[in-house]
Formats: sequence, structure tokens, C-alpha cells
Amino acid sequence: DELKRRTLEGTLEFDVVANGLDALTKAPPRDLAEEWRAEMEKWYRGLGFTELAMPKPAVSNREFGKRAKAGQALFYRPATAQVSYEAFMTAKGQGQHWTVIDSAERAKIVWEPAAKGYWFWAEVPKACPRLKMPWNSLTKAITLLALEEYVVVWWAMKAQGTVLDKSTWTWLRTRHQVAPGRLGALGAYEYEGGVYVFRVEPGSLACAVVSHGGRLAEVVQAVA
Repeated sequence: DELKRRTLEGTLEFDVVANGLDALTKAPPRDLAEEWRAEMEKWYRGLGFTELAMPKPAVSNREFGKRAKAGQALFYRPATAQVSYEAFMTAKGQGQHWTVIDSAERAKIVWEPAAKGYWFWAEVPKACPRLKMPWNSLTKAITLLALEEYVVVWWAMKAQGTVLDKSTWTWLRTRHQVAPGRLGALGAYEYEGGVYVFRVEPGSLACAVVSHGGRLAEVVQAVA
């Protein structure tokens, strides 16, 4: 538009315009992996984690397109030493959530601390997929999101204008020890603009629930 305007005004010679258009047509292709790395880093730093730096994921533009068609998006979970679950939830205004402040119940959660940060794909349709599938069946078919991953996915998607699980519940792979030797699991959904996490008794893990489903998680094994 600028070239067109200045040409009509007579302030640019034709050969200058031609050279400018030629340069535009030879612009390098977009690097979606780098663009998304920068976006995720900016998002975390906006939450107060100003020292966080993340590597570029080894994901091609073609892979981004393929995953998008499958309803998946890419996310980064920092090392626990850099951004703990508690610090992240507090940064998002959920510092009073029971998974943050209830010491007795927190001790029953089988946490999955991350020694290193990592990228992972997650399914992100608003309604959870694979409804009516029991937790037991889901864990045999796919890798479910862990609690620590789910909160990152949920809040990152909300930042983009998409709220997950307003009408559905997502089973998580994170286990919850109901009693010694008896492991249940956790699930999550949207509640009052944030994430609510619920506990599931061992006996209910084999039950198919109309509103319950599972979101696939897949770690990106390498970085660029």
C-alpha cells in the first residue's frame, strides 16, 4: 500500500517500486515454531516469571498445520524449579485453590515434578473429547494430561479467548491417594473463570460418565 501510494504521488521511481515488490515476494517463510516460542515466553514473563527462557521446539510449519487440523496446540511447561505449580496458580489468581493450600490433601496427590522444561501437544477443543470413556479405558488408549500440564493448557487457551471445559469435565492422569494402597485420580473443569480440580474414588475410575472425557498429551521429544 505504501509503495502504491508513493508511486501515484510520483515520489518513487518505477524501478524502485519494482525492486521493493521483488524483495517482498522473496521474503523467507514464517517460522511458526519460533513465533510460538516467543509468544509463550512473553506470556509467562507477563505472569511475573521474567527470567524464564525457553528453547525453540523442533516442530515444522507442516506439523503445526497437521496438529491444528487435529484440534491440538503446543504448550511449554517449565522446570518445576523455575515455575512451580503453586507459583503458577498463584500468578493466575488461584493461590487459594485446595491443590495449593490444603497440605493434607496435597500430600495425597501424586505430583509429577519436571526436572527440565518441555514442550507438549495437547488437544484443545472447548468440549473435552472421548466423552463417556472411563478413566481406566482412557489411560490404556492415550496419555492424558497431568494436573500440572492441564492448568498451563487451560490458562494459555483462555488467554487466546478459548475457555475449555465449561460443559465437560476432563480426566487427568494424575493420581490421588484416597487411602494407603488405594489410588483414585483427579479431574478438572472450568468454574467461575478458573480451574476447578476434583477427586475421583478408585471405584469410579471404571465408570463411563456422559460429561467426562480425556485430552491427549504428547511430549515433543527434541528441541531445535
